[in-house]
Amino acid sequence: PARARKENNLKRIFSAAIAGAALAIIPFGALAQGPAVAPFAAQAKMTCAQALGQVARDETELGKLAKTFDADAAKLKKTPKDAKVKKSYVEDGVKFEQKVVHGANKLNPAIKYRAGLALCRMVLTVDPKNVESKKDMDEIVGIYKGMGREVPK
Repeated sequence: PARARKENNLKRIFSAAIAGAALAIIPFGALAQGPAVAPFAAQAKMTCAQALGQVARDETELGKLAKTFDADAAKLKKTPKDAKVKKSYVEDGVKFEQKVVHGANKLNPAIKYRAGLALCRMVLTVDPKNVESKKDMDEIVGIYKGMGREVPK
């Protein structure tokens, strides 16, 4: 009986030692995975214009808004002083930006916020007092600064 008790105690001690070793190793495994933002590291050099170019121009609602905005941009380039063209450009730019940043879409966050920032800047170039674009731009810039990152160009 004494020997059986001794073996039983050794088994418990050995099991506890294995469990303790496993619990000690888990934090090191988490450290080996690297920072959570690692997949986006390659996108750190992407400009806002490049991100905007990656938004699909297909038959989805987002794609249709992109095509409309592109058409408005082409019209604005031809007739930059036409008030109706400017108004259409600004309205469609705000709709597109809202859908990119706030809409339900499958855009990668790096593309979403950079493209949204590009659209805000484009709209504010034509209409510097546009309230919606100012608000969204401030929000996006705040997100970047809150993460301690440089605001993309």
